[in-house]
Amino acid sequence: MADEKNVVKGQEEKQNFFTKLINFFKKLPGAIARPFKNMWHELRKVTWPSRSDVVKYSLIVLAFMVFMGVVIGLLDLGSTALVKVITPTTAYDEQVAAQEELMALLAEEQAALQAEEEAHDHEHEEGTEPAADEAVEATAEPADEEAQAPAEQEGAADQQ
Repeated sequence: MADEKNVVKGQEEKQNFFTKLINFFKKLPGAIARPFKNMWHELRKVTWPSRSDVVKYSLIVLAFMVFMGVVIGLLDLGSTALVKVITPTTAYDEQVAAQEELMALLAEEQAALQAEEEAHDHEHEEGTEPAADEAVEATAEPADEEAQAPAEQEGAADQQ
């Protein structure tokens, strides 16, 4: 008899779970719609401002925003001037001058490379070998006798 009670209790729990699950899905649309209904009822209770009030409040907000923009701009200008007074400007000026020098050197270098490429292309069109390539090959060989000696020793060891 105790076993029968346990079986009946187990079946009731399963039925309760499934009935709870079914009830959940039945109540789900109402549970989703309830907050929107409440919001609609609350919005109907709101006293909305008139058109002239909305325009007046909007102009007040815009005027305040412009005023605060001017105040913040003036504070920014003042703090920038204060920082310039406190910090030495010579370092900044030197840095700007160095950057301008580098930019000028880079522009000259780029112009020289471009002229060299144009000359190289022109010589290839004529069918002659450029003299600049021979000069580059000559400078590419090691000039130090010490640098040549290990290379010669390695070459001799490879031949043997």
